[in-house]
Amino acid sequence: MEGNSILLPLDAPAPETVARTLADSFGQERACDIYCEIARASYAAAKAVRGVRTVLSYLPNSRYPDLRWLDDEDPGFLAQKGATIGERFHNSAKWCLEAGSTGVLVLSPYAPGVPEQWLRDAFEKLKTTQLVIGPTGDGHCYLVAMSAQLPFLSEYPWEGRNTRDELVEHAKRMRIEPAILPEFYEVKDEASYRKWQASMGKGEAFPAPKPEPKRKS
Repeated sequence: MEGNSILLPLDAPAPETVARTLADSFGQERACDIYCEIARASYAAAKAVRGVRTVLSYLPNSRYPDLRWLDDEDPGFLAQKGATIGERFHNSAKWCLEAGSTGVLVLSPYAPGVPEQWLRDAFEKLKTTQLVIGPTGDGHCYLVAMSAQLPFLSEYPWEGRNTRDELVEHAKRMRIEPAILPEFYEVKDEASYRKWQASMGKGEAFPAPKPEPKRKS
């Protein structure tokens, strides 16, 4: 798998896995529908970057064992491995690098509106540093890109942290000066969802419902 890869980590659309703030804003059922909508948009954005492979890293459940809720053609996926978010993040990125990727950009499925040029810029910056961070305004990250395995990512808890500052600190301990992209936002509440809809020229939105899981015969 030569060249660069965009890694999109996905969870099965379930109340216990979608962002809590999204469920607080819309209720659990609609939050799942919106998660499907923004994940599809993020997938489309990743595929639109020419010359870059898209890898889907997925944590399924019994109701949604595959990605037909994302794409009717069932694109297949890399199964997430690890007990924690950090382990699953690290193992998925490690697989891409060991498979031959020059650079791996992990894109948040909650950031469907990131400009394509910024994704390209991240890969360009990987030519001069091992780590690129795309920060959000609340201290998290909409993307993390790397050109080498960074073991500290496997131990990083991710949830409830000031991700940007802590990742920069960890990197500098390893004598890595990370590149920082412009701030962007993740769609994780009603305000950010409306902001994303407005950026596409949409008014009141009615997200497409998830397809029903395949019933066993």
